Amino acid sequence: MNVDEHTYLVSRLPKRKSEDHLQLILGKRLLGSLFSLSASRPKSRAKFATGTITIPKTTVQAHPELIEALNKPNGVEMIIPPLGKLYFRPKNVQNQSDHSDLQNQIQQMQNQIHQMELYHRSEIRRLEKAILELGHGFNKISSDLSTGIVTDPNVQQNMTTPQQQYAVNNAAFPSNYQQQYVCQRDHSRSYSNSPYASKQLPPTAITQQSAPV
Repeated sequence: MNVDEHTYLVSRLPKRKSEDHLQLILGKRLLGSLFSLSASRPKSRAKFATGTITIPKTTVQAHPELIEALNKPNGVEMIIPPLGKLYFRPKNVQNQSDHSDLQNQIQQMQNQIHQMELYHRSEIRRLEKAILELGHGFNKISSDLSTGIVTDPNVQQNMTTPQQQYAVNNAAFPSNYQQQYVCQRDHSRSYSNSPYASKQLPPTAITQQSAPV
């Protein structure tokens, strides 16, 4: 479309008028305008016709109704003798509205995608942190089990194997008790292997030893 002209949709045109007749009338009333009659449906019972008219900007500036119609998609009433009352509205208003709605929908979708990306990033960071914490805990438990000393009370309660319980018991007793137990165990073994262990003491000796002093 030429930048020096405006295109309008014209409605309420007399249906009995031909396109040439309408062009002659509108061209006289609106100088420099070009009119095109829209094709009507074959079985339509409408009493009026519609068409498209292109009007130079200089002519539009001379008619306040046409200037007002540029900003009103529902149309503005204008009397054109002898055609009577006609309605003018800008042709491209509907397309501009559709384009604006499409831009709004695209913007909303982009905002939703951005929010989803932020949410997924936060979830990924949370999962990574949880995995690192689990890894540290697993490494600590493995280190404790390899040394035989478990410092985590929860792990100590769940230890049921003899080897693990023995490691916990040895870690719980002081070293002097462990040495005393080893000495007593070695002494008992040496006595059981000696030739005196097979001899039984006489009853009188047992009585004398057990008698109070």
